[in-house]
Amino acid sequence: MRHSSNDPCIAILASPSTRRGHNSILHRFLQAHGPHLHEYGIHATQGTYNALLRTGLFDDEKLFCHSAGMHGGVVEIAGLAMKKHFEAVALLLDSLDPLSETPENLALQRACINLEIPHLMNLGDLSHWAQYEAQQDLSVKTDKLVEGDEVVALVSHDERKVKMMEFLSQHADFLAFKHKEIVCTGTTGILVRELLRGTDFDDLKQALPPDRWDKIRQDKVLKKSWPERKEELEKFYVEWELRGQEGDDALLVHSVSPRRVKLTLYESGPAGGDIEIAHRIHQGSCDTVLFFHDPNTPHPHDVDIRLCVRTCQHADVGVTLRRDKVSAERWVRGCQAGPRYTSRPGTNGEPLANWPQRVLTLSEAENRVEGDNDRDVKRLANVAAGYIDELLYDRLWSRDAISRRVLILVAWGQVLYWIVNRLKDRLRSEQQPAPESRCFAREVSLARGRYGDALLVAPMIGMVGEVVRWNREAPVIARELAAAYGGHCLEAPGGSFFPNTGTPAGVERIRNAIEDHLADPEGYVVAITSVKNFPFPPGGSPRPPNSLVVPDSAIAEACGVFLSECGQEQELGDRESEDRIETVVRFQELRRIACSGRAVPREDRKGEVVVICGYSDARLTALSSMIRGGLVNTLITDSFTLDTIQCT
Repeated sequence: MRHSSNDPCIAILASPSTRRGHNSILHRFLQAHGPHLHEYGIHATQGTYNALLRTGLFDDEKLFCHSAGMHGGVVEIAGLAMKKHFEAVALLLDSLDPLSETPENLALQRACINLEIPHLMNLGDLSHWAQYEAQQDLSVKTDKLVEGDEVVALVSHDERKVKMMEFLSQHADFLAFKHKEIVCTGTTGILVRELLRGTDFDDLKQALPPDRWDKIRQDKVLKKSWPERKEELEKFYVEWELRGQEGDDALLVHSVSPRRVKLTLYESGPAGGDIEIAHRIHQGSCDTVLFFHDPNTPHPHDVDIRLCVRTCQHADVGVTLRRDKVSAERWVRGCQAGPRYTSRPGTNGEPLANWPQRVLTLSEAENRVEGDNDRDVKRLANVAAGYIDELLYDRLWSRDAISRRVLILVAWGQVLYWIVNRLKDRLRSEQQPAPESRCFAREVSLARGRYGDALLVAPMIGMVGEVVRWNREAPVIARELAAAYGGHCLEAPGGSFFPNTGTPAGVERIRNAIEDHLADPEGYVVAITSVKNFPFPPGGSPRPPNSLVVPDSAIAEACGVFLSECGQEQELGDRESEDRIETVVRFQELRRIACSGRAVPREDRKGEVVVICGYSDARLTALSSMIRGGLVNTLITDSFTLDTIQCT
């Protein structure tokens, strides 16, 4: 699976806590931006590779697996970084885990800083890179101004102050227009202030403390370049001026326009300035940190430096961190170029009413042909299989103990058949891991194959009379899925629909199991289905039987439930007896499952409805109906279908 030297590559390394579960940093990033990374070869250590592979978002040839991090995988990636093999390195570490500061991780960060490779350490920075920088030509400098209301921190070590002053002089207008406040530490802040004032180099003696002036005047490169920096800022001096008394910790940069920018100076790094910057990041009052770090020189306040960086790693922090001039300039030019694509509802922006909480997508196929899409739908089934496997692994097991009881409800059809086959193949291969995967093998032995009573699988609809496709029926799929995970299957009767009177015992058991799991604090219900338009197209499903009366307002069918355009239940009738006809899982139960996972904290969710639908224009109306009715918690689809649904 080696990539050619012409392929752009990135590296992704994630700690266990940042990659496990669909609320983790890695999965939240992939949910929003994964489909836009298909042009890259992705290198990952063993655990991260397994997490990426489970999502089903990437073809195998796009992923390159290295050893586990503790067994040399980080060293392997650091070696490739030394050859400038990567366009960016994502290092998603747990800020609370002491192992995040192993020599391997610190060495990889040092290599990225020295070689000026963007290394992305949190969800916000990774998302910004994917949306503004990846796959864009950022080699051409532009003067486009981006107006904003953000806060940027400028920090530089003594050996990088020349680079910081160069960056400031070249991008002063950009910094002033995009930010409402510029915060700086110690000597860096004084140099920024004096350069914006147009102070001559020798006059810095009056502004700097004596010990710092002795240090600065020995910097021959800074002294030689200072006049050039002032010349670059000549236009800035005409349009802006710095007001405030010398020694103030907060001054205002005024423009001839109404624009005002606050300039705040903190203590120097050794005196606690890095801690003050970390506090601003922790408060959420800092959006970008440009920390030009010198990793080759010992620093007496190294603990403060590490505190500032670790604060940027926190899962809930969205700050952009750039630690060298080249990466900072890529950030500037990416902002000037603008986003490559818009954020989707439920990811970075505000979710729409009833919009699914989780959306997993694949990029649109090059030749999207209706009726000839088995290969593409199989890819969707692969994503669904990865999601189900990750959900079970994350929900059921906490180390070596069962933490949740799970009931899986499955519909019928080709997609569900492919999902179960993919799960069986994946589990079978993981039960016999390769020698280099021994660390992961321990996880497999604990997590799979012995769920027992903790896992129940049941069909949402019975047999429909398609003898030639019996293995696509919900009862068969339920049995296969239960067997793959070592759980139990609840059987259902042979008929798809049946009179309301005299409900079969098997159906009663399934309904009771739903009630039991939703009522149990440790219970969880997952309903997995595809969706179809109604009336069924010629040659499509033989359901419903001719004896059933379906209202003309019914436009969609999912797991035997018929829906109107607004997502409301459409009751069925019998031509002969006019009795109401019911399915195994009724509309009210499906609605309860969906509502149990909506608008509640993650730890309090009791269930979800997973819908797989894509590469089919004929099903767009049906999918819209389910979303409007609030019946979709997790949607797995292709990008074309998603974009179309968002516009309806």
